[in-house]
Amino acid sequence: MMRASSRLLVALLAACALAFGACSQPADSSADVAPSADPPRRVGPEGAEDGGLPADTADAEASDAGDAAVKPDIVRKVMVIDFDPVLTTRGGMKISQARGWLDPKTEMQHVAEWFVSTTRGRFGFEIVSHQTVNEFPLLTGGFRYTESGYLAVLADPSKARRPDGADYNAILTRFKACEALNAGTIDELWLIGGPWYGYYESRLAGPNAFFYNAPVLTGTTCARLMPIMGFNPEAGFANAIHDFGHRTESTMAFVYGGWSQNSLASAWDRFGLVASQSPAFGFSGCGTTHRPPNALQDYEYDATRSTSSTCGEFGKYPNMLPAGQSLQPVTCAAWGCTDLGYYEWWFRQLPRKAGVGPDGKTMDWLRAAMDPNHAL
Repeated sequence: MMRASSRLLVALLAACALAFGACSQPADSSADVAPSADPPRRVGPEGAEDGGLPADTADAEASDAGDAAVKPDIVRKVMVIDFDPVLTTRGGMKISQARGWLDPKTEMQHVAEWFVSTTRGRFGFEIVSHQTVNEFPLLTGGFRYTESGYLAVLADPSKARRPDGADYNAILTRFKACEALNAGTIDELWLIGGPWYGYYESRLAGPNAFFYNAPVLTGTTCARLMPIMGFNPEAGFANAIHDFGHRTESTMAFVYGGWSQNSLASAWDRFGLVASQSPAFGFSGCGTTHRPPNALQDYEYDATRSTSSTCGEFGKYPNMLPAGQSLQPVTCAAWGCTDLGYYEWWFRQLPRKAGVGPDGKTMDWLRAAMDPNHAL
């Protein structure tokens, strides 16, 4: 998996996995998690005919009204490091302002509030520190862009420095992220920056770390697992939530020791099943971050076609009927036919019961997605 890049530059990328576009897809047969390309996001029109499955089959305890104001049961404390250099050639404007990107502070707060609402007050993020840094981040090999060099790359991506990876260890050391984690001040680190800053969408540091849609970050002093998210304010809010989808998929693939399409070998296989990728079954589970249950291709969040799905059974997990005996029709109307609506719908299907299931795995998939320490 690779690093942060503008959606405008996707066609120039040689591999998947740049932040706001990394890929953590299941294999189509019996392999473990395998990557696939990540083209520009598709956002469908609002409205469609009856979608079949209810908007939230996993938890119907409360309406969305006022959810953002609810104090979450479990709070993840976040340090944000925002590399947003001032451009002397643009009258002293920050690069995010000069380029018309989303306001980083507003966007991160929006992300935090979105999870409180989507999980109906179960989980939330508290941004305890937001540091804006007036420089470009250090990349591997000691390289750092100058203002003129970076603007030249935006104009001509072929001039980008290769390899383009950020020096994560230098960032953690400089901002004492592991020290803050070990002291209990924070639970995770979020990095913000534009294309070619070299961030993965998500990465994991600490003892017993596992693939987190990116290779494990080694050589740190973190005493427990610390997620490190990478956000590109150029790419849009929905893409930030998209990153958390892949974080969840990587976590559950670790919990179950793999993930495959065209398979019902595990509960996670059943959850992520997509009919168009599973000819042996011809029905779907709840889909994947890239592909909803009724989609024929990745990013088809606005498909109005109806597909049989077993997703509704996950509201009763682990006491589910056999997959072939519990099918309901689903169309994009279940999530409003948008990418962001689908991510909300998808997260709400994750089981969230205490304890261990008959398969010996945690039944609180939502908690594992939010706190990787719960996945160990």
